Amino acid sequence: SNPGSLLEVTTGYAIGQRAFFFLYQIGATQTLEATTLADQFQGSLQYDFSPGNAGIPAEYTNLTYTCMTTALGTQTSPLNISSDVYIGTTDGVYVFANSRLAGMQKVTDAIKDVHQIIVTTTGDTIGLWVMASPSKLYYIAGNHGLPYTFNEPILFSDSVVHIAPTRSGLSHANELFVVDQTQQVVHYWQDPN
Repeated sequence: SNPGSLLEVTTGYAIGQRAFFFLYQIGATQTLEATTLADQFQGSLQYDFSPGNAGIPAEYTNLTYTCMTTALGTQTSPLNISSDVYIGTTDGVYVFANSRLAGMQKVTDAIKDVHQIIVTTTGDTIGLWVMASPSKLYYIAGNHGLPYTFNEPILFSDSVVHIAPTRSGLSHANELFVVDQTQQVVHYWQDPN
């Protein structure tokens, strides 16, 4: 009923079902929820990842969400397939591993005012490209595990306006195109060695 309140929408999986993830704000109240698509096994379900939810670890209940994205998590069996839900905040980057509230963990609190996250994965390797104000681009390498582990963020550039990254499944290396503040398109690639 209030489309101007929508901050982000993306698709993914939540506990065995295809889902739409919505991040929106009405007044001072932020909501991050997943609505699954009904299938032959169960109807549509909703999952609430909003700040303040009692199921979130206490140290993360007062975050201010600024953006979100999803990537396939470690739960890939058809009955439990789930997305990792990455959250950008005013005070860092966080993840709900496998779409579970109790699986929420901090990726980093060294990056402030996050406004875009793009995730690339290959096997157990996680690559996060994080855009933060005013035009900074960070790279964070990580690995799936219990819990997930992440390296310290690396400032890749301080003049990026847009980014289109990918990760080669063959060479396990990063490649990306960026548009910088001078409106130039720049191509970067990682030597797999």
